[in-house]
Amino acid sequence: MAVVNEGALKKMLKQYKYKDLTVREITNVISQYKDLKPVMDAYVFNDGSSRDLMSLTGTVPVSYRGGLENCL
Repeated sequence: MAVVNEGALKKMLKQYKYKDLTVREITNVISQYKDLKPVMDAYVFNDGSSRDLMSLTGTVPVSYRGGLENCL
């Protein structure tokens, strides 16, 4: 099982309204897909405004032709 530092996640998500829910969801996903890592990055909206948002980066295994492939 991948180790997730919930305290560090909460600190990264300090401006999120539902940070406890977000931490639980991230922890659940990372426990299933161990190559994913949470990162904060600026997202620019169509109107030009931007906001720091959490995303997960890494690979996810996908079944393909009877085998597993790692996809970005």
